[in-house]
Amino acid sequence: MASDALPEVDYVHVLADLRARQDFHRRELDKITNAIKGIEGLIYEGPPQLSSQEVEYRSSTGADAFANLSMYDAAVTVLTSYGTPMTNKDIVTAIEALGKTISMRDMPMLYGAVKNRGDRSQIVRIGDGRDGKWSLRHWSNSEEDFV
Repeated sequence: MASDALPEVDYVHVLADLRARQDFHRRELDKITNAIKGIEGLIYEGPPQLSSQEVEYRSSTGADAFANLSMYDAAVTVLTSYGTPMTNKDIVTAIEALGKTISMRDMPMLYGAVKNRGDRSQIVRIGDGRDGKWSLRHWSNSEEDFV
């Protein structure tokens, strides 16, 4: 019967081992979380949501207010209204939501208007390619950010 007795367990070492494994897995989860956050910006989730004040502003201006605006002026209005830099797709979606008929094919007009205005342009492009966004000039930290 004495041989059937369970060996004595060193619970201090068992707890230390469990804590070490827990710390290891927590670090691994942190790595995975940070990797996901790194690619999060590549996932299109639509334009930022408007606050209640912005919705009220939009409804007070009416859809007709945007119908006659140039692409450039509509983009300035949208950027000002949303208060954050936006991608091409975000700007097009927001302008369409305000009642102006527009498509991604119209984006070259914005590029041209910004280029023609040069340093007088209120809008600047920060970054390039898929990661690039449009911003109001006074939001940027430095002229070096502009493309």
